[in-house]
Amino acid sequence: YSRWLCRARAEDLSDIAALKALYQTGVDLCGRTVMVVVGRNIPVTLIDIEKALLYFIHVMDHITVKEYVIVYFHTLTGEHNHLDSDFLKNLFDIVDIKSV
Repeated sequence: YSRWLCRARAEDLSDIAALKALYQTGVDLCGRTVMVVVGRNIPVTLIDIEKALLYFIHVMDHITVKEYVIVYFHTLTGEHNHLDSDFLKNLFDIVDIKSV
């Protein structure tokens, strides 16, 4: 996890941040932080998907210290922005390592 985070902190991720594909919306009724992933804002055929993974890890680093919820919106996605489920699985696998 620390290697991924170091890479994320060293990399210029402003192009991924500009997509507005991941953001924190607040907390749910149980007090868990709610993160939203907007699939239609992730042009997977045009971006470096590993760079997107680094950005997500960077943003979620301070959130994963306690319970959180991720909501993925798949509405209005097409061929050019159809996020592979492996991306989210990899993200969960990496941030889960942090809490071990």
